Amino acid sequence: GKSSLYNGERRSKDDEIFNALGTVDELNSCIGIANHYCKKVGNGLEDKLIEIQCKLIEVGSNIATPRNASHTSKLSYTSFNEENVNTLENWIDTLDAQLPNLKHFILPSGGESSVFLHQCRSVCRRAERVTVPLVTAELTEHTVGKYLNRHVILCLFVNDIITFTHTYLFISNVCLID
Repeated sequence: GKSSLYNGERRSKDDEIFNALGTVDELNSCIGIANHYCKKVGNGLEDKLIEIQCKLIEVGSNIATPRNASHTSKLSYTSFNEENVNTLENWIDTLDAQLPNLKHFILPSGGESSVFLHQCRSVCRRAERVTVPLVTAELTEHTVGKYLNRHVILCLFVNDIITFTHTYLFISNVCLID
């Protein structure tokens, strides 16, 4: 079958744009689950995760509006600016300053919020991979690719913070590699 993009263009449901849209949607759902567990433990991530979910809706809008085949009004409405990337980078810097130098891998396990945030990281990596061809073909703005890339890094830092603030998790979730 076929489905329509925001600009009205009909494409096959197996088109790379719909693959990217579905993966970003899956990521947003994973963040919703992680947020549920973050609220349960009260780790203070809830507002940031909701903010990211809202930005992922904007990412989807940008992906659904091919830059080379859409009217100017639709392009400006779905533009995804560099400030979104800068916001994530600033949060990453803030988290990084709170962490000791890491010398070991932290396994994707731990409490429920951590486990689901690790899943978010994995899904986000896939979202980034399926979006790169769209960015390369200039169908999607480069800032979308950068945002997804920084989101992967953010998930790593958030999980590290959760691990280091719960010492019992750190001891059981470290993978020593010499």
